[in-house]
Amino acid sequence: MSVTDRTVASADDGVVGEVTTRGSYTGTTCSDETGTDTATPLPHADLAFRTARYYVTDRFVVRDGTVVECWG
Repeated sequence: MSVTDRTVASADDGVVGEVTTRGSYTGTTCSDETGTDTATPLPHADLAFRTARYYVTDRFVVRDGTVVECWG
C-alpha cells in the first residue's frame, strides 16, 4: 500500500484529514477458479485508489462517518 495524497485541515473542535492510498487490502480471498482443485489461499488486493476521511477531536476518531475510537 502506498499513500498517494493527504490533506489536513482544522475544524471548529478538531482536525479533519483525508488519506488516499493505492493497493488497499480487501480482506477477501481470491477465487478458487484456478484450473486446479486447490483453492487459492492468498488475500486479494485491489489496486484502485481509496480515500479515507478522518475527523479527530479530543474525545473521538471518526473514519468515513463511523466512530472508530473514543475515550473519556
